[in-house]
Amino acid sequence: EIMRDLPRDLGGSRSPSKASRFHVTVHHLGDYDSLDQPLIDAASTAVAAMRAAAFDIVFDRVKSFRGGRKHPVVLAGEDRPCGAQDLWKASRDALVKTMFARWLQRSYSPHLTLLYGDRMLASPIPVEPVAWRVHDMALVHSLLGRSEYRILGRWPLVAA
Repeated sequence: EIMRDLPRDLGGSRSPSKASRFHVTVHHLGDYDSLDQPLIDAASTAVAAMRAAAFDIVFDRVKSFRGGRKHPVVLAGEDRPCGAQDLWKASRDALVKTMFARWLQRSYSPHLTLLYGDRMLASPIPVEPVAWRVHDMALVHSLLGRSEYRILGRWPLVAA
C-alpha cells in the first residue's frame, strides 16, 4: 500500500518486493562471490558473543537516500535513539575486533528499502506507522546480483 501511494516520477520498480525479502540491515560485512567457513565463523562468533535486548521498531515515513545511479527509497523512523541503534552499537562493538572492522560504518540510520528510484523524494512522506517486535538477529549472505538471501545463522535477542 505504501508503494502504491509513492510519487510516480521516482522511476524504478513499482512492484512490491516479496515479504520474505524485507529486512533491516544492521551491518554490511562486505561483498563476496562465495563465502569460506572462516568468514562465516568469525562473524558468527562475534554476533553470538554480543548481548542486546529485543525491541519494537516503528517506521513512520518514506524517504530516499542519495545512491549511485539509483536512489534507495526506504521506510524510516524517528531520528532519535531507539532499540535498533542499541543493537547496531552492541554488534558493532563485537565486530570491530574482527576482520570485518574495515566495513563498519560510523553511524546508523535504521531503514527498510522499498525500491531503488531514478530520482530522490523532494522530502520525507509521512505514512501510517509500520511496527513489529525485533526478537532476533540473523547473519545473511545476500547473493550478489541474484536477489536471493541465505540465512547462515540466527541469534535471539534477550527479552526486554
